[in-house]
Amino acid sequence: MSRDDSNKNLFSISNRIILWMTNFLGLMALIGSSIKWFQDSTLSSVVIIFMVLGSILLFLGSGYIYFSKVIIGKDMGIPEKYPAYSQRVRRRALAVFIVFPVLFFFGIGYWIYDINRPPDKILTLIAKFGGENHVAENILNELNNTIIEKYDDVKVEILEEDIKTQENARHIVDKHKASILLYGWCDSGNMSAITAFFELKRKEINKFVESSFETLKISLHPSDNVRVNFIQLRDQASRNLSFLTVFAIGLIRYEAKDYEDAILMFTDALSRYSVLKEMDNPEMIHQYRGAAYFHNGKIDQAINDCSIAIGFNPNFEAYNIRGNLYLNNGNFNEAIADYTQAIELKPDSEMAYNNRAVCYERINKIDKAINDYNEAISLNDKSPVPYLNRGNAYNEKNKFTQAIVDYTEAIKRNSKYSKAYNYRGRSYLKLHEFDKAIDDFNKAIKLKDDYFEAYLNRGIAHNSLSQFKEAKKDYETALRLDKDSFFGQSNLAWTLFDLGDYEEALKHWEKINLKEVNTFTKRQKKILNTDKLVGMAIALYRTDKPEDAEKYIESALNLYGSSLSCKVLQSEFFWKESRCNELEPTLRNLLNKQDLKKKNTNHEY
Repeated sequence: MSRDDSNKNLFSISNRIILWMTNFLGLMALIGSSIKWFQDSTLSSVVIIFMVLGSILLFLGSGYIYFSKVIIGKDMGIPEKYPAYSQRVRRRALAVFIVFPVLFFFGIGYWIYDINRPPDKILTLIAKFGGENHVAENILNELNNTIIEKYDDVKVEILEEDIKTQENARHIVDKHKASILLYGWCDSGNMSAITAFFELKRKEINKFVESSFETLKISLHPSDNVRVNFIQLRDQASRNLSFLTVFAIGLIRYEAKDYEDAILMFTDALSRYSVLKEMDNPEMIHQYRGAAYFHNGKIDQAINDCSIAIGFNPNFEAYNIRGNLYLNNGNFNEAIADYTQAIELKPDSEMAYNNRAVCYERINKIDKAINDYNEAISLNDKSPVPYLNRGNAYNEKNKFTQAIVDYTEAIKRNSKYSKAYNYRGRSYLKLHEFDKAIDDFNKAIKLKDDYFEAYLNRGIAHNSLSQFKEAKKDYETALRLDKDSFFGQSNLAWTLFDLGDYEEALKHWEKINLKEVNTFTKRQKKILNTDKLVGMAIALYRTDKPEDAEKYIESALNLYGSSLSCKVLQSEFFWKESRCNELEPTLRNLLNKQDLKKKNTNHEY
């Protein structure tokens, strides 16, 4: 054997050793990280790194085994490539190469589903209170009497260990996959006090690795003037903790979007307040129940709860929540008053300034809205929302260039903000920069493929460029998303008119029924109905039905008045100049006929 052959064999052996070690290390990293995951019930950053690293090593190693080739017959002048490993080894490697990614991604998907689904059982753990086991037993008895019999989704267990710190408490909650932990300590030396803690684990939708916690504390001390023995103090602590557990269950049901049950829990908690003399006012419960009522569509009850919370404790959260409820209900002046109170209590709240600005905009106080958006941006210039909303305010003032600047700033802060692309495209439309508008609408639709307004707006842009076929497709897509849309039906009708398909245009105009639309004012309905009647009249005239056309023009004149003309349609109805120039002779002819008919009618005897 030559020295070169020896070196090749040595290289081949070392190469295989490295390869098998790679696969072995990948497998060990996966097994070790999986065991750690199941032990801790949470994914730390270290566990995630080892899982990803192990996955990559195993995937690459199995792929190399299956696809690697060796050259045989080079010395004989007929070199051929053959698999470097036996068929049995390659089959196993292929199985790992194909099956493992499927299992890996299935596992990741299941993990995401598992951490976001509501818990089947709300596990409540009760720890020993500084070694005094009777406290934990008393709490368990109280829960059995008041909660467990009533709610079948609650499970309570006594934890056979003491808890000294909050960090230790949260570790135990994760370890046991619990939702609630009740723990604390008592002064057994003089039997004068109990301090109890309530730890609630709350899963958040977009927070995969760690869960947040809510902590409440009760300190029970007898009054200086009243002598209270340890038994009475312990019983009082148990009743208070029982109340907190009901409240916690309500919070968990709220987090799970089970708002009906959350309302029941919060109501139950409030009914227990008469025995809770050592606790603060229950404004937090009213705030949460108010939020649950809101999500359940019961706005009046939600506002009432927030008002009660404000009566107990006028705080920022209560005013802000009630302001949101008033805003959602269309009571903009009341919402402004609440946001103003919220700002006085918390002057650095970007959210309160932004929401108050939205209300000012709704009552057409655009300058005040812009001032509030300015404040919101100065407090937090990283949020895209105030920039988007200020852009809308500039749009209302016909300052389209400034609006575009703000929409662009919103996009810089969130490149996937579909609304910002749509609104910026709308401003480009106003500036007649139709190609830029279409580009923005394309981006909005790519981010949100069921974005009704973006399809409608892109159709308008295509129509403005006389790209009627493209406009027709966009309007048809918009109508599939909202078949009752006035603008979808009207714009499609006019586009079909432009394409010469008058019969189809008439069908879409006939589908419009503004009587059932509550979003337009009387004046807007008058203008939109007139536009519809004029369009139908001209379409009928084009299809050789002049008598029917004259009836529709007569209806339009009765609705709008004798001042109806192409000039009015261009200025008030936003008709394009080219459309006016094309349709003016027909419209003038119909209007003249109606005028002549009216004069003849007036002179009859």
